Amino acid sequence: MPRIFELELDEPVTDLPILEQKAERKHLQVLVQKGFIKQEHAKEAWQLAGLRPQSGAWVDFLYKQALFIGGLLLGAGVAFFVASNWSVLSLWARLGIVGAILTFFTIMSFVLGKTILGKVSGILGAFLFGPLLAIIGQTYQTGADPWQLFFAWSVFVFIYSAINNSWQLFASGLVLTNITGIAYLIQELGQTPYKPGSTYLIVGLSGFNLLTAFFLPRIFWGSSRFLERGGVIGGLILLLPYGILTAALKINHEQVYGAVAFIVVLGALFCSSMKFRRDFFILSMSACAVVICLSTLFARLIFFIKDWPIAGTFVVGVVVVLQVWLVTRLLLVYRNSSSKELRS
Repeated sequence: MPRIFELELDEPVTDLPILEQKAERKHLQVLVQKGFIKQEHAKEAWQLAGLRPQSGAWVDFLYKQALFIGGLLLGAGVAFFVASNWSVLSLWARLGIVGAILTFFTIMSFVLGKTILGKVSGILGAFLFGPLLAIIGQTYQTGADPWQLFFAWSVFVFIYSAINNSWQLFASGLVLTNITGIAYLIQELGQTPYKPGSTYLIVGLSGFNLLTAFFLPRIFWGSSRFLERGGVIGGLILLLPYGILTAALKINHEQVYGAVAFIVVLGALFCSSMKFRRDFFILSMSACAVVICLSTLFARLIFFIKDWPIAGTFVVGVVVVLQVWLVTRLLLVYRNSSSKELRS
C-alpha cells in the first residue's frame, strides 16, 4: 500500500492533534492543499477516513432508507385500507386494526431499542396515532377541529421522539406543529396567514422552529445539522413574506412586528454562521432571503416611478442576476478566507 501521509515538510512538525481526532472532510482538504497528502493519494485517504462511501456503505444506506420508506408506506396502507373499507368494517374492527398495529410496533420499538428496526417501529407507531385519532373523531363526532387533532398528534410524536431517541420523529413533530398553528389560525381565529391578526402566531411559529431546532436536539442527540437547517428553512419561510411586504411598501402597523422579527432572525443567523459556527448552507439561505427582499424593493421602485411593463421587467431581471452574482462571489471569498484560517 502506498504511503498516504507524506511528511516531507519544510518546517518540523511539533504537534499534530488532528491525527488524534476523527478525520473530517475539511481536515483532509487542508492536508491536500498544504501538500501533506499527495494529490494522487487523496482518493485513498478519503476512503480510509470513511468520507467516501464504498459499495458496502451504499448498500447499508439504501437498506436503512428502504426500511424507513417501507414503514411509512405500511402505515399509509393501513390508513387507506380502513378508509376504503369504512362502510364494511365495524367500529371495533377499525379501532382494532389500527390500534393493534400501533400497539405492536410501539412495543417493538421498546424491545428493539436504538437499532434501525426499533427506530422504524417507533416511527410507524407514531404515524398511526394520527389515523387512530381521525377514526375516533369521525365515529363519535367529537366536534374536535382538525387543528386539535394535529395538536394531539404532534404532542404524541414529540413524546415518541424523546422515548425512542429519534430525531426523525422530532422533525416530524415540528412539521405537525406548524400545520397545527396554521390550521388554528384559519379555523379558530378565522384569519388568513399574513393578514392583520395573524402576525403574532406566525412569528411564534417561526421562533418555535428556530429555537427547538437549535437547542432541544442537543439535549437528546447532540448537534444535528439536518434539524438546524430544517429549522432555519422553516423559520425563514414563515417570516419571509413580512420582508417582502416591507420591501413592497405594503405593510401595516401589526405586520411591522413580523418585519422586525425577520430582520432580527437574519442578523442572528448571519452572526452565528460567521462568528460562532460556520455553516455556509445557513449563510446561503439567509443571503437568498435578502436577495428576494431587495429584488422586491427594486421592482417596487421601478414600477412606482414609471410604468415600464417590458423594460422594467428586464431591468429587474438584470438586477436580480447581479445580486446573485455578487452574493455568490462574497460567499466564495468568505469560504476561501475561512479555509486559509483553518490551514494556518
